[in-house]
Amino acid sequence: MVDGTKNAYETAFVVLASSAALTAGLDGAAALLQEALEVVDRHFWSSADGLSADAASRDFSVLDDYRGANANMHLTEAYLAAADALADPSYRERALGIATRLIDGHARRHGWRLPEHYDLHWQPLLEHHRDEPRHPRQPYGVTPGHLLEWSRLLVSLEHGLASPPAWLLPAAVALFDRGTADGWDEARGGLVYTVGHDGQPRVDDRLHWVAAEGIGAAATLAQRTGADRFDAWYRRLWDWSERHLVDRTDGGWHHEVDEQGRPATRTWDGKPDVYHPLQATLAGRLPLVGSFARGIAEGRLRG
Repeated sequence: MVDGTKNAYETAFVVLASSAALTAGLDGAAALLQEALEVVDRHFWSSADGLSADAASRDFSVLDDYRGANANMHLTEAYLAAADALADPSYRERALGIATRLIDGHARRHGWRLPEHYDLHWQPLLEHHRDEPRHPRQPYGVTPGHLLEWSRLLVSLEHGLASPPAWLLPAAVALFDRGTADGWDEARGGLVYTVGHDGQPRVDDRLHWVAAEGIGAAATLAQRTGADRFDAWYRRLWDWSERHLVDRTDGGWHHEVDEQGRPATRTWDGKPDVYHPLQATLAGRLPLVGSFARGIAEGRLRG
């Protein structure tokens, strides 16, 4: 059965991919990027909220009332890439608006445990999917991997803005500290998938993308701050990933392992993406950049 739902999450990745393609000089990328940006503006973006809706019917005639932080996080990353590809700083300002509302607003008010789920009026739905904690797109509770991903994005945003607000770097550090404090299993290693709003683990599977985003955030903060503790986290996360996630038989990374570090399929099956592990390998080899694609295009990737 074909699901005809149109999602802002997937559209954000079209913006990101076409921005990277345009930066690389690929034919057709500019037209695709403009089309994807127009779809966001016409069907998902709310100027009143300064945020994106999450899902629409196939013909875009009906918007779902659910609002999510995840789609807006990926739209933040996509806007940073679009700003680089188009040399248009207005997209960085739009990314800053998203971050201000979600991170300087909601995350700060909740002790840096960003609520993932919201109603139509952007009020947090803290009990959303409590009875379905392994929901593949909207799991219950707080996702430490997203706190780490936001941490990296805030530093990239700060780097790209002509006059960045002072709260960006302290917030990036606070998100990293919360994500690692709540997510890292001191006894067995690895970052858990989700925690409750009290910080206690709810789904303790280790998903590949969570470790990858931890690596990227640690590398980014190590460069931005020069603090040894972020370099130590970078090495700790890479060492754990090398032991438990890198698939030396079939290639790529295992997308999920259990609390003992053994390949599992309790939340996800197969290997649906390489995006997170690829960026993990790039984060420590590039200087601070607005987007990975721009850094590579400028020849700044270190060996």
